[in-house]
Amino acid sequence: MILMLASLPTASAQDTGLHIDALLQEADLLRDELSRLDAAGRALAQEGRQLDAAESALRVESQALSEDIQRFNVAMKKVEQTAAAHRARCPRASEDAALVESCNAQAAQIQAEAKQREGERLALQQNQKDLNQRVEQQNAARRNWAARNHVHDSRVGLTRRDVGAWVQRAQTFFESSDFRTAVASAGNPSSCADEALQDLDTRPAVLAIEWVQECLRALKANS
Repeated sequence: MILMLASLPTASAQDTGLHIDALLQEADLLRDELSRLDAAGRALAQEGRQLDAAESALRVESQALSEDIQRFNVAMKKVEQTAAAHRARCPRASEDAALVESCNAQAAQIQAEAKQREGERLALQQNQKDLNQRVEQQNAARRNWAARNHVHDSRVGLTRRDVGAWVQRAQTFFESSDFRTAVASAGNPSSCADEALQDLDTRPAVLAIEWVQECLRALKANS
């Protein structure tokens, strides 16, 4: 019986296998990063919507407070006009008992209303102070969110460039004779057909990676 030696892979086939492994490893890293960025982006978007809603509520509250202040100012002006009319009608001293009684009653009413308005003024001042504090806190939260969103957008841009560079490396491999040999050796898998690998650079990043990975895994499985 003659024993046959198993054929060993050529150096070129080994290099091709290493190239495929490297592309697949890079693809996994890129997909992990894209997944993290997608989750972070969705969280930032949700936080942005919450900030929008909070700011909208603050604008409504600010408008309501402004209207309360306007009504207060109108009421205070009436109190001041009533007090001025009282001073004009009522002398400091009079022998007319009825006039004195009427003036004293009106003075007490004016004083009571003025005291009430003073309480309203203090309440409005406190409301305005509280609102201003919450507006400042909201503005700080918005600035913090904007800074984090800017960093996220920068990371997305860098990762997309990394994906683009990876796709270019994959396309360079697809145009090589080593790739054609590997495809033939793997039985011409459909995932490596020309139409499956066209226009990779125009596809969404995750889809482009998935299409390339499908082909590379088919080659690896049959290597």
